[in-house]
Amino acid sequence: MMKPRMWRLSLKALTMVAMLVSTVAFAGSAQASGSFSNGTFNGGTLAPWSGTEISTTTNGAYQGYSMTIPGSREAVQTVTGLSPNTSYTVTAYLKVGTAGDTITLGARNYGSSTSTSSTSGSYSQKSITFTTGSGQTSAQIFINRSTPGQWSWGYADNITVTSSGGGGGGIPQPSGPGSGWTLAFNDEFNGSSLDTTKWNYNWPWGNIADHSDEVLRSSNISVGGGSLAIKANKEGNTWYSGLIQTNGKFNQQYGYWEARIKSAPGNGFLTAFWTKTEAVWPPEIDVMEVLGNDPYKLHMTQHYINSSGNYVGDGGSWTSSSNLADGYHVYGVEWNASQIKWYVDGVLRRTTPNNVYQPLYTLLNVHVGMDWTGDPQDSNTRYAYVDWVRVWKK
Repeated sequence: MMKPRMWRLSLKALTMVAMLVSTVAFAGSAQASGSFSNGTFNGGTLAPWSGTEISTTTNGAYQGYSMTIPGSREAVQTVTGLSPNTSYTVTAYLKVGTAGDTITLGARNYGSSTSTSSTSGSYSQKSITFTTGSGQTSAQIFINRSTPGQWSWGYADNITVTSSGGGGGGIPQPSGPGSGWTLAFNDEFNGSSLDTTKWNYNWPWGNIADHSDEVLRSSNISVGGGSLAIKANKEGNTWYSGLIQTNGKFNQQYGYWEARIKSAPGNGFLTAFWTKTEAVWPPEIDVMEVLGNDPYKLHMTQHYINSSGNYVGDGGSWTSSSNLADGYHVYGVEWNASQIKWYVDGVLRRTTPNNVYQPLYTLLNVHVGMDWTGDPQDSNTRYAYVDWVRVWKK
C-alpha cells in the first residue's frame, strides 16, 4: 500500500515479484455443529447430502466443486447432535444458472422452519439462524430451487453450520485456516451509516496523502444494503475518495484478518485492505491490494525493518483466472509469530516468514492516481464494495 509521508513506491515496485503460488485445497474449515459435514463437496463427493438428481460439479463452482441442483429438485442433510434451546447459523454461497430462477437455503424439523432465497446469477452469501426447541437435537438443512418453466440449474457451495457461541454471534469461523478462533472485531455493514464506535474516517492526521491524487472525505463512504461503499469521483480538477481505519479503536498483534470485497476497476485506482501502526512506519501487512488496471492480480506484502536497519518490502502476487473487480472475493491473512499466510476465498495463496512484531490497526480504502497505479484515464466514478470485515484471535 502506498503510504503517506514516506517515499517508497519505487522500493515497493522492485519488491513486487510476480509469483503463482500452488493452490492448497479448501478443507471446509468452519466450526461445524452436530453431525454436519461436507459443506464444500471436496473431490466431488455429495454424501451425506441427498436428493433426486442432485450432483456435484466444477463447472460454475464457487471454488473447487459445488453442489448442482437441476429443475425443481431439493438437496437435504439431517444434522444430529444439536443442543436444545440453542441458536445455529447456516451460511451458504448460492447462485442460479438462469435469470428468473430462485434458489433457497433453509432449515426445518427443529421445532419450526426458516429460509432465505437468492435470484442472483453470481455467487452471493446467504445466511439463516434458527433456534432448536426444548426437546430438539436435530434439524434438516435444505437447498432447493424453483424455475419459471425452463430446465436449468442452481449452485451451492461453502455451506457451514455454526452454533451462535462458536463463531461470534453466529458468524462462521474463518474460511481459510482451521477452527478454534475467537472473534475480536467485526463489522457486517448491515446498518445505514458507518459505525464510528469502530471506525474513523480519513488518515489519523488528515485527508491528504503523498504519492496519490485523491482528497479523502467522509461523504465518499456510505453504508447500505448490507455493504460498505467506497466512492472515488472527480469534481472539477480534484479526485475525491474515502478511507476508514480503526486507529485508537481497535488494534491487534497476531490473528486472522478477513474481508469480503469487490474491488474498484480502471486504470489509476487501487483497492486495499491492510494493517499498519501509526507511531512509525513500517511495519505493515497488506491483506489485499488490487490495481484497477491489472485486476487479475492480487498483491500481498509485509513491510518491515530488518536486523541491519534496512527497509524490506516482502511482496508477492497471485494471478486469478477471473477479473477480481467483477465480483466479491474473501481476502484473508493469518499472522502469527513465525509466519504470514494469505488466503483468497479460503484457498492459501502465499506464505512467508513473519517479520512484523507490533499490534496493527486496520484500514480500507481506494487510492487514486499514485505512482504505482498511474493516473485515471477517464473521469468516471468508481466504487469498491465491502460486505464485511472480521478479525479473529486465538
